[in-house]
Amino acid sequence: MAALMPQGKQQYFTAGGIPLVGGKVYTYAAGTTTPLATYTTAAASTPNTNPVILDSRGEASIFFSAANYKIVVKDSLDSTIWTQDNLVGDVLGSLAVSTGSSLVGHVASGTGAVATTVQTKLRENVSLADFGADTTGATDCSAAFALAIAAIGTNGEIKLNGLDYKLTAPVTIPKGITISGGGAYINCVGLTACLYVSGTGIENLTIRDCNFYGDGTTGNTPSGGAIQSPSGCETTGWSILNCSFDNLSFGVAINSNLSGFHKRPKVIGCRFTRMVGTTTGVGIGLNIAGGFNTVMAAEVIGNSFDTIGRHSCYVSSGIGVLIEGNTFRSQSSATAAISACAVARASSVLVTGNSFIFNNCAVSVEPAESSVVAQGFPDSYNISVLNNIFVDNTSYDVYVGTSDTAAGTRGLYNVTVSGNTIEKAGAYNISNILVLGCNRLTIKNNVISNIRLTGNHTLAAIYLEALAVSGQSTSDYVISDNVIRENLAGGAITDTRGITITALAAALRVSMLRNDIVAITLVNGWYGLGELCHASQGITGAVGKYVAGTTTPNVYGLSYLRIANTGATTITQLANGVDGQVLTLQFADVNTTITRNNSYLVGGANYTSGINTTLTLVSYNGNWYELARSAPT
Repeated sequence: MAALMPQGKQQYFTAGGIPLVGGKVYTYAAGTTTPLATYTTAAASTPNTNPVILDSRGEASIFFSAANYKIVVKDSLDSTIWTQDNLVGDVLGSLAVSTGSSLVGHVASGTGAVATTVQTKLRENVSLADFGADTTGATDCSAAFALAIAAIGTNGEIKLNGLDYKLTAPVTIPKGITISGGGAYINCVGLTACLYVSGTGIENLTIRDCNFYGDGTTGNTPSGGAIQSPSGCETTGWSILNCSFDNLSFGVAINSNLSGFHKRPKVIGCRFTRMVGTTTGVGIGLNIAGGFNTVMAAEVIGNSFDTIGRHSCYVSSGIGVLIEGNTFRSQSSATAAISACAVARASSVLVTGNSFIFNNCAVSVEPAESSVVAQGFPDSYNISVLNNIFVDNTSYDVYVGTSDTAAGTRGLYNVTVSGNTIEKAGAYNISNILVLGCNRLTIKNNVISNIRLTGNHTLAAIYLEALAVSGQSTSDYVISDNVIRENLAGGAITDTRGITITALAAALRVSMLRNDIVAITLVNGWYGLGELCHASQGITGAVGKYVAGTTTPNVYGLSYLRIANTGATTITQLANGVDGQVLTLQFADVNTTITRNNSYLVGGANYTSGINTTLTLVSYNGNWYELARSAPT
């Protein structure tokens, strides 16, 4: 394609068409009377005089700069011949300068697209390199980061382009923007936090595809963290996507210290490894918390947590929390309630489809403790732990409730633990599912198997206890359709049980239905269900534990009770029998006497035990009637 040759020199004429010999060309900045230079060559190295004096043919070599001009042409006597404003200067040069993209239009495809300029479109995102950041990670780029945030506007994007960056001071993010790492690495060594989210009205903040790392030497000092928000911070739509956090004191702390709020926070597809520290504020992978009921619709999905000093994931003060499809591995705190996945002071929580491997305590669900009740925290409702896999966790797999019995401690209501698989627990497993006080608890369809213990502990695969907490009640337990098998004891273990209920007088309405408890090996006798205290209804088919020396044992719901007294003991009452209940007593002593106080015995005499003798009774109308007995073997 050919192009028309431009005129090499400019020539000017009088009104009569005669060359303007000695004429004058004045040049100004467009729209002003401010002189603006022109040049003798395209190199723009030598400026013309202003005005430019025309030669004997009315010609001159006049090269514009990239600016826009106003031209005034006069004759040699300074009489104006014509004036022209807003003349475009060097077009290519104009495009080449920093503002050149503002001269090029842009319209997106599609109906209704709004016209803009290329400059406006490109400024929807910036890179740190635009502001002079060192992208090799050798020197600090905190200042460049701050400049980029200041320039981006309220909904822009900062691109890190997969490069390396070092921060020596926290960078404050005061508004909702997107930080796209593209696989970038960010050095957080020695910082309280690399990115510090602060302020109110922060909407649609997204941090994605970034790798944050420390040096693992911060220990219990709260430094070497990645992302943090302070007290009073208010965010809506905070998303952290596909990021990694390694060798830090904490990864993400969306934590407003009992004030502020966070709506719809999402942490998806991230990796948290080697979180260092064992004291408050450190050793945490992900912490999402706020004032009471101020974490709303939180989602923690598809993340992995590995080698965490305290909580891998801690969610507090929430309504509508989903923790799904995550992998929790090697959380190492020795404190029971400091768990891989901790849910506290929260309602409407679903923990589902996760894997818990080699943790100390895997999942804990706790109400608001007495120390924060003054902040207005209510009771916690509707918490479900469903369809998770637990392997080789060493203390508890699921911990529900709190050991805080002080006045004001809030309650837990409507807790469901269902469909979980628990197997191959480690050497110090105490209970697979431990419940310390709850209202309306359902534990069903769980499979607990291959539990092997070597420490000095008492094992109960499911252990239920109602603590005496001021202002609370504990009731309505349904334990059904669970399978508990192949639980093997060893070492100095004193007890091994399938299900244990240690309930105070406040415990009411406990139902056991269709549980399959087999192949449990133990030291001091066999307890399929475990010890029952003050339970009032709905327990059937249970195997109970007799405490030596007891004269009125509670046999509510039991079908079997093994008795071994070391000294002479007279049992005067088999308490809390129900009509139709059949109870077999097996004796491992010659020291026990069953009286006829409310027992109708064959032969009309008291019953005296013998080694391995049995006595089978049926309850009716408050009395026990003998069905059968066996002789000593």
